[in-house]
Amino acid sequence: MANTNINKAQFNATSAKAFRTIMAKWADAHGNINERILSKQDFVKARRMLIASNQDAIDGKTTAIGKTVEELRAESAKFQAEIDSATAELAEFKKAQSDRITPAVNLVSDAVYQAYSAFIMDAENPELYTAYATTVRKFFEDNGVVSGDVTVQALCAKTGADRASARYEFKNGTTTKAMTKSKFVDLFIRSLCDIMRSANALPEYKYAYVPQKDREKK
Repeated sequence: MANTNINKAQFNATSAKAFRTIMAKWADAHGNINERILSKQDFVKARRMLIASNQDAIDGKTTAIGKTVEELRAESAKFQAEIDSATAELAEFKKAQSDRITPAVNLVSDAVYQAYSAFIMDAENPELYTAYATTVRKFFEDNGVVSGDVTVQALCAKTGADRASARYEFKNGTTTKAMTKSKFVDLFIRSLCDIMRSANALPEYKYAYVPQKDREKK
């Protein structure tokens, strides 16, 4: 069905309720993962500084008052164990979010990616851009969103070319290329999330995460 709506997409349509929930779960999971990553990075940085300080004392570069070499080594081993534990906890947390990340990823069909790839490889071809925009419009309509050309164009613009590797450039003679499907889908969902948030169409979705050790107790 042709769409002549030149306005912004209407994400708050009743027919898009399930879609909004899927995107809200993705956004909440993504935000929670980012928060955990930043917290882990700060924790690891602090522990590594302590390990480095202990090593300097062991090597005689500094003086550790009241601590033997054995005590310093034991302390550093404890700090490293804490780093390993934090790394494992983050991996487990990411795994626990997969059921909230995957549904949004699965929304992006092969047809959308193929239309994107064809357009990127020949961006001056207006027919290929139209084909890509048509698949994005259909993506909205398939998910109950009242499509709008302004939003379609914005999403197409956000999902552009990727930088080519040296090998790819040497082989194909171009400095840019289409993203891999996984990278494209990730950028597509991120871009869509930003657009929905700016349109006040991304509902808040809170998730109570229970650590694995607590789940096992039950």
